[in-house]
Amino acid sequence: RQTDRPARLELTTDNDDQFDATIASIATIGGNAVADGPVIEEAGESASDDPVLSWRWHFPEKMSPSRRRALSAIERRRRLLEVWPDHPRVTLDGKTPREAANDPSTRLLVEADVFVLEQSLKSPEDLESFNRLREELDLPIPGTIDATNLELSEFPVSRIHRLDFSTLDDDQIVRLFHQAAAIGAVAAIRHAGRELLARKSDSLIADVFEHMFSVEDNAEPALQVLEQAREWSLKNNYSCGRWDMLELQFHIFEQDSAGASRVMNHLQVEHRNEPEVMEQLYQLMVMLGLIETSDSALGSSDDLEFDDYASPPPSGSEIWTPTAVDGGGPSQKLWLPG
Repeated sequence: RQTDRPARLELTTDNDDQFDATIASIATIGGNAVADGPVIEEAGESASDDPVLSWRWHFPEKMSPSRRRALSAIERRRRLLEVWPDHPRVTLDGKTPREAANDPSTRLLVEADVFVLEQSLKSPEDLESFNRLREELDLPIPGTIDATNLELSEFPVSRIHRLDFSTLDDDQIVRLFHQAAAIGAVAAIRHAGRELLARKSDSLIADVFEHMFSVEDNAEPALQVLEQAREWSLKNNYSCGRWDMLELQFHIFEQDSAGASRVMNHLQVEHRNEPEVMEQLYQLMVMLGLIETSDSALGSSDDLEFDDYASPPPSGSEIWTPTAVDGGGPSQKLWLPG
């Protein structure tokens, strides 16, 4: 509703095979309120990698984020292995990938389609799924690439996750890591980052830990990255405050009030004399509504004692943070896994 326009209902959706059913549902639910019928405007191209691999689920509000991710991973794998191979594709002249893979004239197109889809993989399990898909379609499975004598500055980021790093030095891997991070190539970030962490490389910098933390889908490996980051910081006489703030945001997103309280108390005890860390904590508490408007109007963490806010307020449920929290960097928004 806007003062200069009549009240209206706006819906952004895909113009797919469910479009007519969606419009019909709105008409049924809205009744006379939407009796004039829809005005359809094209908003642009969908950013989805493939309609067959896209879906919209509405999870129960109290379902944990980790459970949601697990169910989504199962569905993603099912669609990739059971639905996508038998769905006709325009790029294959209307053939299904399974049919086209058996036709010498279109087999290479199927390999290209699988390769493009693979660039969107979100977890190590996805990489295994794509290799399984290739087996199903009798396509060649890409092997490990020997990095010896390669011109790394010209090497495609899309193939970094297949490199054998044994012949590369730490600085070379760091450069590859940054190439991958610049475009968000998840598989390459994981592959290069894990090699650097395993080597305990002297070339490690904070960005490596932050990127590795951000691409981990599951709680255990994400928290392991933070522990390695703390070890690196202590070894180099750096504060661990940034890693503690990331862990706090992690527990908040995971709806783990006990974990969040523990880390918040730790931040106040161990980093109380670090203005930058306290300012980040202050801003986070303001955003979560743990500090009243009258308190936040003070404008700075220097003006506020945190002790009164050390523990989340009690509630009828175990969730003490807002349910509609967006993701992002540590100083302004909350971390989102994956």
